[in-house]
Amino acid sequence: MSKFTKFSKKVQRAKSLQELCDILNSYDDLVDRFDPDSPKLEEIADLTDLPVFGDPLKDTSEIYSWDNENVMYYDNEFYIKKMDKVDFEVLSEEEFTAADMCCEGQELASLGGYLDDGDELGLGAWQYEFTVRVTNQEDETQTFNIVYQPLARTDGLRAYAGYEVAKATNYGCDADKSKELEEFCNYDCDQVFSKLERRAETAAKAELERLIANREL
Repeated sequence: MSKFTKFSKKVQRAKSLQELCDILNSYDDLVDRFDPDSPKLEEIADLTDLPVFGDPLKDTSEIYSWDNENVMYYDNEFYIKKMDKVDFEVLSEEEFTAADMCCEGQELASLGGYLDDGDELGLGAWQYEFTVRVTNQEDETQTFNIVYQPLARTDGLRAYAGYEVAKATNYGCDADKSKELEEFCNYDCDQVFSKLERRAETAAKAELERLIANREL
């Protein structure tokens, strides 16, 4: 039996969410990461059909596994977070480009305060808005407008992809009701923001790539 077959069986035999998380994160120790012929984790373990340790969830998008109190995500490595006790639904989402906001000429920004070119450019004037309906722990339901804008890159670093986003309330945007949502959910809504941020960041990445491609024409 090969080491990869043993690893796959070990994944399927995990007895808890924490054990599963630890096993998956140990895969790099099994392979030579610098060998292009080394199989990827998803070729050895079916990441769409991992063991779960809790009751079925309504929404499993971006969630790899769970128990009745925690969920497992992936961001460079697998990690576990406490499960939110709230439900939410995205009612609408809309992108606003620099042209939409009458900010022509501000589509791109240099990263970290440097005057950079090409890939060193990040998204400038841009906004992504969600309307979400949220039900909290007390079974109360309310609708909120959540807005994301490009992350302010003011620390002089260049370690940015250029499409990172942050809640617009950080930059004085009154239309962003993130703080009100946090209060409504008694600050138990990390998963809501995590999913919204990922969706906004995906749109931001596509817009940045479009702008840079057009600039190079």
